[in-house]
Amino acid sequence: MFAKLLVIPVSADPEQAVMRRARQCAADATEIEVFDVAYEPLLEGYFGNQAVYEPLRNRVLAERRERAEALAESLAAPGRKTSGRAVWDHPLHRVVADEVRATGADLVIAAPQRGPAGALTHGDWQLVLTCPAPVLVVRSDGAD
Repeated sequence: MFAKLLVIPVSADPEQAVMRRARQCAADATEIEVFDVAYEPLLEGYFGNQAVYEPLRNRVLAERRERAEALAESLAAPGRKTSGRAVWDHPLHRVVADEVRATGADLVIAAPQRGPAGALTHGDWQLVLTCPAPVLVVRSDGAD
């Protein structure tokens, strides 16, 4: 089994596909980090004035952090360390690669971004190609 999983959620649902796959891949001693990456270019600033949107960015990030922590709690088991974290940054593939290097995760579990007709997007491929750990791209609900 894996020593540390890095799970990239797409919603607050503890039964979303990435969470089900994390449960399937984790042993009791596996450490699991739910890592949410938030970014919205429209909240970066107005004519170079970043302070205008800072309270809104902070609120969005706080909500995503709470969501990640709640999702991490849903993966708790005896002997298992779980944590939830959220950051404001982009692009996703670089942020995830940096987190893998910083934490030593040995598997990333992520859902594909929404591409046309279910196809993997450029961002999905960038994540797979640049991540220093294997990436499990979850396309099914994990029930089968």
